[in-house]
This record gives sequence, C-alpha cells and structure tokens, in this order.
Amino acid sequence: ERDGTAVEFPVDPENLYLTDGSSQSIMYLLQDIVTGKDTGILIPTPQYPIYSALLALFDATLCKYYPDEEKAWALDAEELQRAVDEAKANGVKPKALVVINPGNPTGQVLPEDNIREIIKFSYDNNLVLFADEVYQDNIYDSAVKFISFRKVLYSMDPKYRDLELASFHSASKGLVGECGKRGGYMELSGFSPALTAQIHKHIQLLPPNTTGQIALDFTIHPPAPGSDSYELFNTERTEKLASLKRRAEMVRDAFVQLPGVTCNLAQGSMYVFPKITLPEKVHEAAKAEDVAADFLYCRSLLV
Repeated sequence: ERDGTAVEFPVDPENLYLTDGSSQSIMYLLQDIVTGKDTGILIPTPQYPIYSALLALFDATLCKYYPDEEKAWALDAEELQRAVDEAKANGVKPKALVVINPGNPTGQVLPEDNIREIIKFSYDNNLVLFADEVYQDNIYDSAVKFISFRKVLYSMDPKYRDLELASFHSASKGLVGECGKRGGYMELSGFSPALTAQIHKHIQLLPPNTTGQIALDFTIHPPAPGSDSYELFNTERTEKLASLKRRAEMVRDAFVQLPGVTCNLAQGSMYVFPKITLPEKVHEAAKAEDVAADFLYCRSLLV
C-alpha cells in the first residue's frame, strides 16, 4: 500500500518478521550472515551505533564508507567501491551494505536515482542490502519524498530482484521519531530458504512482545480519514512532527553561528550532524602535545 505496488508486487507474509524493535531484526540477520573476523559489513560513517556494537559482538569487521556531506550526504558508488576494495586488500570479504534512509544521524533523504545506484552496486558486488528505513514517516523538507528501496528495486530490470534486500521499520521511530515501545519488523526479499529458516528459528525462540505488535499495527494502519479518531490523530501527529522539525532547525541554527562550524539542514529523521573545522592554532597546540587535533578539541570541551 505504501509503495502503490500491493497488486503487482504483493508482499509475501512469509517474508515478514515481527520483532522487539528493528534493532532485534538487524541483530538476527547479522548473526546469520557473519562468519567471523573475515566478514566485512559496509557501514555509513557517521552511523547509528547499533551496527558497530553488533559487529563487535559478533566479531565481524566494520568497513567504513563516507556519504558526501557536500551533496546532502548522498552515497557515491566510487566511495562504496573504495570501501570494498580496501576491505578485500585487508583480507576481508564484504558481505553486506547498510544504508540508513532517512539518515541517522545525518538527516538526509536519498533521491530515487541514488537508491537505484546503490541497488546496482549491491547487486554487482553480491552484497546483502540492509535498508534501515525506520524514519520513513519523519520527512520535514517538502522538496523531498521518502521512497523505499523495495519500490525502486521492483521498478528496475527483473534481474535485480535476485538481490538480497532486507527492509526495516519500527513503531518507536515510525510515528514520532522517538524511542519507546519495542515493536518492529523486517521484510526479506531475495533470500535463500536456508537463511529464512534460520530467521524463523530466532523468532520462535524469542517471539515479539504483544504490546509492541499492537503498537506496530497502529503504525502501519493509522486511523483513516472519516474515522472517529482521525482528526485527533492527525492533529497530534502533525504537531509532534512539527515540533521535531523546529528542534532540528533550532540545533542547526545554533551550530552554524559558531565559528568554524557548518551543518546541513535536516530533510528527515530528527538529526543534524555538524562539521567542525579547527583553526591552525589548535593544530599547533596538538602537535606540541603530540596528540591529534580533534582529541585536543574534545578534551578541552570536557575540562
């Protein structure tokens, strides 16, 4: 329904997995594709720390790639290829690419052509594609629109449907962009029966909590126009999203007033991520102490 593809490309209920928040879905999938230190997972930097924490837990290798801050944190295929090549040169096999859209903590919303490029790259490099889309309802910039990786995938050449795509969403982030009730899901597309069987085992051992499932149902099926509760729901939701937007703009405006600090506007999610350019005197002082300039800066903030 979200993508307008329910009739042509319906979701198989067997490929949907309910969990205690999207973090649990991510944990299950990583657990099943990681085989050790030689497994590399491409993670955006800056990133949501659940990924680095889980990779440390499973003793996998974090392979950093850097979205282009000058292009509203867009993903560049050349940068992704650099990360893949660097991993292979170090004896690591890249197995998955994580994309967070809308971005956490960068606040960008990826355009369709960029999503298409990422899908092609993942397919060509035989990477499992993690589409972390938990902030899909939190869009503030009227000039952009959230488009799911699944929708773009099914609009492309049918050969790309062999790509292993995992899409994540949650109740806690899906309505007001704040952590809370633990209810989430993932949809798996293009995965082998052997791997989905493993996911089924995880769910059977630790099924999702009941109240989280109820919250998730309300997130996916909110009150419809004309229903008794729609007006109240729409008013509260609009006010909450507007509040998140005001706060993101307030933080960004405060950042850019500081000397040497730049920051992109938030298009979605609820985050902004500043860039700090340190003056030459800081570099000189750091050199004198034989420490990194950013370390000296951070230490001075704590003193």
